[in-house]
Amino acid sequence: MFSSSRFVLLAFLLMLAQIVAWRLWQSQFQKLLYRRAVTVIFILFNIEWIATLYYWRYVGEFGGTFLAWVARPAISWQALHAFFILPLRAALFLLWPLLLLGRRAVKALKARISDPDRPGRAVSDGISRRDFMKTTARVSFFGLIGFSGYAVFRQYCYPSVRRITLAVPNLPRALRGFRIAHLSDIHIGLWSTQKELEAAMAAARAEKPDLAVLTGDLVDRSPNNAALFEKPFKNQLSDVPFGVWGILGNHDHFVDPARITRILNGMGLNMLVDSRYNFPGLPLSLTGLDDRYHRMFSKSQNSRTDPDLLDFGPVRGPAKRAGDFKILLNHRPEGVHQAVRAGFDLYLAGHTHGGQYSFPGFDHRKNLAAFFYKYTAGLYPIERGWLNVSCGLASVGVPFRLFSWPEISLITLETA
Repeated sequence: MFSSSRFVLLAFLLMLAQIVAWRLWQSQFQKLLYRRAVTVIFILFNIEWIATLYYWRYVGEFGGTFLAWVARPAISWQALHAFFILPLRAALFLLWPLLLLGRRAVKALKARISDPDRPGRAVSDGISRRDFMKTTARVSFFGLIGFSGYAVFRQYCYPSVRRITLAVPNLPRALRGFRIAHLSDIHIGLWSTQKELEAAMAAARAEKPDLAVLTGDLVDRSPNNAALFEKPFKNQLSDVPFGVWGILGNHDHFVDPARITRILNGMGLNMLVDSRYNFPGLPLSLTGLDDRYHRMFSKSQNSRTDPDLLDFGPVRGPAKRAGDFKILLNHRPEGVHQAVRAGFDLYLAGHTHGGQYSFPGFDHRKNLAAFFYKYTAGLYPIERGWLNVSCGLASVGVPFRLFSWPEISLITLETA
């Protein structure tokens, strides 16, 4: 929760950004009717924003309708201007002299090539600064709005299912064809609603998993939002043969981890808080670690070099059984090699959201999260084991995703 002074500062900065953005929008239109329409749009979105700030600061809970029709549009609108349109406009203004200089050089070179014997002469720019800025700004402005609008829309479409087959040496016969549904980063109560969670769980159910796991950041804003899991879980995943198992993430700790755990356990989900479970009659062991680093900007979170950060000391439950296929659940993709050395065959994590922004054509791995984490999205072979980092279902910070789309991982075990 923001302090009062930070809350006021945030509101002031975003109000200033909106004033600048409004002037920018106004400059794109000449007709008075369009300019008035822009003003009305800004007023409506900022009324929604004021309501969102009020609920965030003083109420603490967003209902599903309020979230879908007020909070999301308001925050998306603010983020579009504060993080995209205004920085782009500033960059264009600063880069214009370099672009103009390059254009002059190209025209001069073309003139010299076409008539090398002609005496040198001044080369006209052919386009004024005003015309260049106006054309470039308009193209980039409306292009960015369309691109960002799609990014918001795509975030709330049905998640894709990423199907993975693991060829495991010496896999026990009982686990051949065993299917694991991996869901992560649901953030229900802030960026996802109960309806969207049910749709995601229905997509997982359609894959007929034998086991389902949730790797943290399940709840946001209020521990009461954990109750929103009950209907989707009972309608879609309550009959998964070996159950649904989960761990907590940093956002769960920002809220109330003990209460969230009680609510989820009470409805039939199996929460592993520094504990291990060996499945009776099945050569499978599941260990869940609690999230250790609850501060958002803690230095300990930067695992770009994959340090050994895992602490297995507090883990409760039965000892590991020889011959079991051992799965580790941890919210963050940290200490991977440490986990493999500890005997785990498969490490399931989330937290990164696939960076939310990635370059196409690189299997989602060239993304913003790569500045902080060595392993950011997808399946990685690690020595004798594997790590799967889910891109998650919801977004965080701003509700945009580009090429790091929401996903469910469906992992099938087979013999190598």
